Amino acid sequence: MYVMATLFTLFHKWKPFTGRPAGRPKSQREDDVRNDLKKMKLMKWAEQVQDCLKWKDIVEKANTLIRVVAP
Repeated sequence: MYVMATLFTLFHKWKPFTGRPAGRPKSQREDDVRNDLKKMKLMKWAEQVQDCLKWKDIVEKANTLIRVVAP
């Protein structure tokens, strides 16, 4: 009977070593950038990143898009 009681208390009071965070995962900066690129309907952005001047123009357009959409 003593063994059953100790086993019960061990299992009852046991806490897992790690836990999962509650809720949905936090969005990352990369996710925000991808969403902005979708809003701008920009295709083949990975190739355009290679050209510095084009990418700078795209970033400026994205910044103006955010300013216009955000209150």
